[in-house]
Amino acid sequence: MDYQDMLKTHNETGADITIGVSKQRLGDVDATNLGICSVYTDDTQVYGFREKPKPDELRELAQCEKNVSDLNDCHVHVNMGVYIFSSRAMKELVGVIEHIDEGTSVDFGRDIIPMAIGSNYQIHAHEHGGFWQPVRNLREWYESNLSICSPDLFRKMYAGASALIDVSKDQVFTVPRTLPPARFTGVSDCESSLISDGVVVANGCRIKDSVVGPCVVFGEDVSVERVIFNGHPEMAHIHGNDVPDVGRGSVLLGCVVQSDVLIGAGCVLTNKKGVKKAEVVDENGHGYVIENGLITILEGTVLEAGTVI
Repeated sequence: MDYQDMLKTHNETGADITIGVSKQRLGDVDATNLGICSVYTDDTQVYGFREKPKPDELRELAQCEKNVSDLNDCHVHVNMGVYIFSSRAMKELVGVIEHIDEGTSVDFGRDIIPMAIGSNYQIHAHEHGGFWQPVRNLREWYESNLSICSPDLFRKMYAGASALIDVSKDQVFTVPRTLPPARFTGVSDCESSLISDGVVVANGCRIKDSVVGPCVVFGEDVSVERVIFNGHPEMAHIHGNDVPDVGRGSVLLGCVVQSDVLIGAGCVLTNKKGVKKAEVVDENGHGYVIENGLITILEGTVLEAGTVI
């Protein structure tokens, strides 16, 4: 998001509070776990707000075209958690809070915004038309990163970035890693994935819907699907040139692999039993955790050949 655009909306509308929102198809988001704004169709003014609305409240909050009968095809304005307050609104709504009891909290979406609407403050929405994904836990971080593997979304993001940046006046900085390009040896299958510099993919590998960070080395016949590898800062960073990070014939599905992890040959990391939560960590912080069914192999962990999780 270009915050200058949001500030322009705030100033032009004379709003006391401006909320950054993302217009989403109801069927594409879990609206019952988000904050939803009610916005006039012919204006940007916000006239209602529900934090984590109940399913039966969504029809009231959704905006549907005349010929749309399926609620999932209607749209809602999702609160992005980005706000601009006038100094007066900040002082009157937040500055009056003197004490918060231990074990309690005050939340902008749950408490401050509904209070402002009830007190007739002028609240407007600034709609962000680009990519947006809530990241409040590991599962959402995981899904957000994997979502950029979608070819359509990838093109949309880069088209938006090119429109946002004026190279004639904006300086663009990057990190010169000085790494060799990714290398594929033999015949492998790579589909809808992002492969970073320094990665080596051996013969017979299958990589699908995954993000592979720098300098990860795959042995032969490895199968990877919906996996995020954090990668390493340099090649042969921890195991040397002759040891792949993922051993021959290993299968990974639905995992996050942190840096400096060694996965032996023939490992199966798929959570076939559907475990929702687990923690197997030694005194050095090595091992793995499972949160909401998602396996995370912790930094520096060595999994022996044939390990099954």
